[in-house]
Amino acid sequence: MIFTIVFVVHGDKMKFQTTEDPVLLSNPPMNEQGMMQIQSIVPKIKELGPFDLAYSSRLCRGNDVNSILCMALNMDWRTSRLLGQHASRQSGKTYFYPQCEKEWYDYWQKNAILFVTNNLRMSHLSQDMSGEVKVLIGTHRPIVAGLIGWARGVTNTEMLKGWARSEEMWKDLIHIFRYNPNAGVFEYLND
Repeated sequence: MIFTIVFVVHGDKMKFQTTEDPVLLSNPPMNEQGMMQIQSIVPKIKELGPFDLAYSSRLCRGNDVNSILCMALNMDWRTSRLLGQHASRQSGKTYFYPQCEKEWYDYWQKNAILFVTNNLRMSHLSQDMSGEVKVLIGTHRPIVAGLIGWARGVTNTEMLKGWARSEEMWKDLIHIFRYNPNAGVFEYLND
């Protein structure tokens, strides 16, 4: 069994103007531009499918991605805490979801790896799939940056943070990986 995993990072997010609530500041939905960015990649996502499974983070932006893509694909999706970046940057400041203040790039990388190596594999077993399993995931830049790091053998927090904040790296919202759990091989196919 081999997993082809298509990660889609969310588009532009809403900027709150008046609230100081950390729950809202750490979890903004995509704005209209962000929704249009995701809508524009629907044809490419359809070409990459069909998908056997779909997941997103539990956060607004991850679900916003999948609400557009999975509606177009006529499929349901599951959520996972491991796919979330429980923080958001606005006006140069990072806002953390309550009780997530100690989460950072190395933590998000470990969660992403755990999702791929454990949760995804368990889903496969419960779904009784074999051969190539195609998975679609709506998520956040730090999660994908962590997986790129894993594929390249990088765990340095500052490097992961630099990748996650690099506008150049995220011009393409689609990032494709291949995972062979039997061989222990994880590849970043965009390289």
